[in-house]
This record gives sequence, structure tokens and C-alpha cells, in this order.
Amino acid sequence: MPLLGDKHKLPMDSRVVRQVFHSCYHRVTGVAIAASIGHALAGRPLLSACTGGIALNLTRPAAVIWAVTQLKR
Repeated sequence: MPLLGDKHKLPMDSRVVRQVFHSCYHRVTGVAIAASIGHALAGRPLLSACTGGIALNLTRPAAVIWAVTQLKR
């Protein structure tokens, strides 16, 4: 997160950092969703609920980040 707030010498630097952040963030979100589904199918409701909560907490900021980037355009 600190890299997103830094001033970069070139606009391209900030775009690269932002794209790497978004890519990693979406991958972690996808893994959390897949883990939640996997735990549910394996019959582990507590782990499914926990990883589902993690996935929900990850998707909410992703939506906010997406909205902010759309406003900046």
C-alpha cells in the first residue's frame, strides 16, 4: 500500500505499481473464494465460513478501489 501513495518520477512508474497491486489483489481474492468453496464441498463449515469472510473482506475494498480509479479517469 505505501507504494500507491508515493510520488513517482514518471507517470508510468505509478501505473506499473498500481497494476501489480491490482493483479496480486485479485489473485488473492480468487484464492480466498476458491478456498471457501473447497472447504464447503469438503464438509468443513467453520473453515468455509472463515475463508468466506476473508473473501468478503477482500471484495469490498476491491470494489472501492475500482470505483476510485474510475473517478480519476
